Amino acid sequence: MSRQAVYKWESNKEYPDIDKLIKISDTFGVTIDELIKKDESLQKKISIDEDESFEEFSDPRFYLGVILGTFIFDGTLSNILTSTGLFTILFLTDVIKSIKSLF
Repeated sequence: MSRQAVYKWESNKEYPDIDKLIKISDTFGVTIDELIKKDESLQKKISIDEDESFEEFSDPRFYLGVILGTFIFDGTLSNILTSTGLFTILFLTDVIKSIKSLF
């Protein structure tokens, strides 16, 4: 890690990658949780990044593609796999959102 990188982190111009956070936590004997909890701006950035990943599944074009794919590749196995994948995605995003709302 360079001095310039540390300066950018301290001045909130950039944030460290997760692999760098792991190395820092190992070096200083603290948890990543302790490193992040003390930096509110980093917590907000992480929260924003997670919300953006869920937005991909709320796009109607995603579901349109799944439905069209089912009809184009009309087959029993294809329908089963597509339905299973779709319900898994819907279920997981709801569970993760409800867990996040608890904290």
